[in-house]
Amino acid sequence: MARPLPNCALVLTNEQESQRAATYTGGSRSAEYELTTVLNYTVEGQNDTVLLEDKLQVQKYYVYDGNNINGSGQEAVQVRQEMRRDLVQGMMVRLQQLTPVRLQDLQHKADERAKAEARALQEAQRIQDETPQQSPLEVPAP
Repeated sequence: MARPLPNCALVLTNEQESQRAATYTGGSRSAEYELTTVLNYTVEGQNDTVLLEDKLQVQKYYVYDGNNINGSGQEAVQVRQEMRRDLVQGMMVRLQQLTPVRLQDLQHKADERAKAEARALQEAQRIQDETPQQSPLEVPAP
């Protein structure tokens, strides 16, 4: 009998956008810009354990024409909207790959990792408790 599917949550942990000049041209004041968006995310399972941690990255280029500022600005906005759609589509593909069996496996591994960490902390505490502590008082020599 299969175990029940763990409750999972998609957590978008960080999103960064950057822009840099990819190419420069001489006197025409036009340049090609590279836009990059990076989205970091985690999939959390029971007890907020991290089952999966990854990132998506999208890059696109557009030409900025200093002689047509309005048109170049509109193109940049349109390219950013396309990048947002690409991020959503990429996230949907990744989420579709998370089958119930894969999620159960990830939850099992996360549970085992949490148990091992708890045992290690318990052992470290036991060793600390068993180690004689020096008295902060100094006994004067006769």
